[in-house]
Amino acid sequence: MELTKPGETTQRAFRGSHGFLQTSDGLTLRLTTDLGSVKIVPLENARLRWCGTLCISRPTRAPQAQRLLDRYSLSAKSTPAGVEITGNLPPQLAHFSGAQFWVQFEIAVPRNYSVEVKTEAGDIETGDIGASRA
Repeated sequence: MELTKPGETTQRAFRGSHGFLQTSDGLTLRLTTDLGSVKIVPLENARLRWCGTLCISRPTRAPQAQRLLDRYSLSAKSTPAGVEITGNLPPQLAHFSGAQFWVQFEIAVPRNYSVEVKTEAGDIETGDIGASRA
């Protein structure tokens, strides 16, 4: 049993973001994040689909948890080389006492896409995408 103070909750707070980007076969996905597990799966067309979810758990005041979630930076953009996705925790979120954070990315790329993924904390899983992985 977990005890909480008045106004605190042990429920999880989520923030999700997702989108599609047009791209071309044979380009590169570059994903850089300071926290997060990443799953890369193949897609049958020249479009890239991405989804990122940030979650906070542990006793946290609900308004405070929402403010922290809103400060998480997640961006995705097309470039001449392919697609770049970045996710960053702001310093106050990374050191918030008493809370646990996790980020999950799921990205569907064209089968002949190259993948460069850097995460400082989390697993990386790829399906059979047929191109190089770094």
